[in-house]
Amino acid sequence: MLVRQYSKPLAGVVVATALFAGSSVASAATIAHWEFSEGSGQTAASVGDPGSLYKMTLGASGSTASDPIWTIGRAGAGGALKFVNEKTNSEGDRDFLINHTGVVPTSNVNGLQLTNFTVEAWINLSSLSSGFSNEDPYTIMHLTGKSGATSRTNFALRANGNKLEGFYSDTGGTTRVITHTLADLKADEWMHVAFGRDSTTNQSKLWINGIERVSTETNDPISGLSDLKFAIGADITSSGARRRSFDGLIDDVRISDQLLTTGELLIPEPASLGLLGLSMLMLPRRRK
Repeated sequence: MLVRQYSKPLAGVVVATALFAGSSVASAATIAHWEFSEGSGQTAASVGDPGSLYKMTLGASGSTASDPIWTIGRAGAGGALKFVNEKTNSEGDRDFLINHTGVVPTSNVNGLQLTNFTVEAWINLSSLSSGFSNEDPYTIMHLTGKSGATSRTNFALRANGNKLEGFYSDTGGTTRVITHTLADLKADEWMHVAFGRDSTTNQSKLWINGIERVSTETNDPISGLSDLKFAIGADITSSGARRRSFDGLIDDVRISDQLLTTGELLIPEPASLGLLGLSMLMLPRRRK
């Protein structure tokens, strides 16, 4: 059984540890967490981020062009954003969120460049993608930058048909794609998805609704990228070009600085744990 322990906040940092019988203490930090609770406006803030390091802008400007739509999220979770893939969008544009480029420097996204990480979100697909093109597959999130003059991916998560895929560029520039083969994505249904990597154990993991698929990849994600760009709901290049936008709802996007366990993901505890499990989920985690 997973037991979370929380220490007293120090200078705005809340530490969370996960204890298992016979195990040592492990801790993880939430780097950024977008709950999309604003309900309106042109920006989405990361929870517990008073300096607005990870504020995101809807679309490309202050207009409504390329904006996802504020909407109601899954039951009991507040708001969400609706993205429409460009092939079905009557406006003919790509809906996306991008790291804020106004009062917040784009250099702040450097904090998302990690070799150990877990990225996760709740999604509700309006359709399933088909093949590879400028529209397909559907991107959930993507962090990219330049290695020399070449665009490389630090991490990305996408819906490729009914398959969940996580991928990254390794230190040699090769794209490493991990596919979830133990569960399928479905349209018109809320599903929790996650992708994580641990460079010490060489483990990469994908989850769909808590169903875990483990892969051993000996090549670490590339680091030291410049001109970083981060997008939710679209694939993005280091030059800022977008494609392969999501089609459906995205909620509760979180990035952590370690490979999490299944019990640490943003998934409700089983009903059998009752009020204890629910109350533990409401406690905060350590934040950077």
